[in-house]
Amino acid sequence: MVIRSRKADGASLLAWLAYADPTLDALKCLGTVPDLSDDAGFGSLVARIFCVETWRAIQATGLIRTYHRREIQSAVLRGRIDFARLARGGGDLSRTPCIVFARLPQTPLNRLLSAAARRVERDPELRRAAGAPLGALAAMLAEVPPTVDTAALGQAIELSRLERPFAVSVALARLLLRSGGLGSGDGLSSPAFLVNLANLFERTIVRAFLDSGERAAPGHPVRVARIDGTAAVDISAPMRIDLFLSDQPGGPIVVDAKYKYKISASNLHQMVSYCWATGARRAVLVVPRGAVSDRRRIEIEGAGEGVVRIHVMEIDLGERTLGGWHRAGRDLVEAVVGAH
Repeated sequence: MVIRSRKADGASLLAWLAYADPTLDALKCLGTVPDLSDDAGFGSLVARIFCVETWRAIQATGLIRTYHRREIQSAVLRGRIDFARLARGGGDLSRTPCIVFARLPQTPLNRLLSAAARRVERDPELRRAAGAPLGALAAMLAEVPPTVDTAALGQAIELSRLERPFAVSVALARLLLRSGGLGSGDGLSSPAFLVNLANLFERTIVRAFLDSGERAAPGHPVRVARIDGTAAVDISAPMRIDLFLSDQPGGPIVVDAKYKYKISASNLHQMVSYCWATGARRAVLVVPRGAVSDRRRIEIEGAGEGVVRIHVMEIDLGERTLGGWHRAGRDLVEAVVGAH
């Protein structure tokens, strides 16, 4: 199963993830991506780059190792003598207790890389795309157990100074482990490679405004109360606006991201509800560039409440560099703030 998006190709999606997902920020250090056949999906691209980048980092710095403390008993003195244990054992020098230190590759970083390499090995499509670098990488990590804390996959991982050459590999490994598999959970094995593009699109719009310095409130709640007679029996906040710009010269602006091809009547009803709840008279629906053919401004006139103007604006999802994504974000912010 290969999943593609008409709104962004694989190389654009990698740059997109680096821009919108702070936990994958290290992808900004990625250079030119390798070419693959036309029928390769995004998962194959990630698998290929992971193996190439990890093998490159290992060749440059070697496999990172740390000292592990071990207690042994030996007739040959090694390391440091544990005199307390020697005294308790009656002073038998034929089995002298020693404390030795060995430099082993079982570090958290290497376990993460090993787990990602095993994920690629198990998947025939990813294994084919990875090619020769996978074999060399698997041999190098053969002694490292492929265990990883799944709770840490959604968080940024702090690397030591010696581990920093593996920053891109760590980002790609986390992407492989948390996104591989058809369905939810990290224990599934399948050729599919899933990325929640609708959620990524929303995070992109938020990132653009936060980077701009504009006073923007992401996830602004719309308070909803369920009324029984004259009393509110249940108060909750199930509705949240993607972005609410409260401090604008022409009044507040409601911004909502729509990763879709058609603006429906329900989308317009949603915008009117948000405007009514916040007092805004301007709303912007942000869609992928080229996705919506009719982008004319929509005006809804209310009785005594003025006119609600709804603008449909685009953001380019075809950028292949991080700088391109920053430019696309700045262009969008300028267009939204200048909407009348």
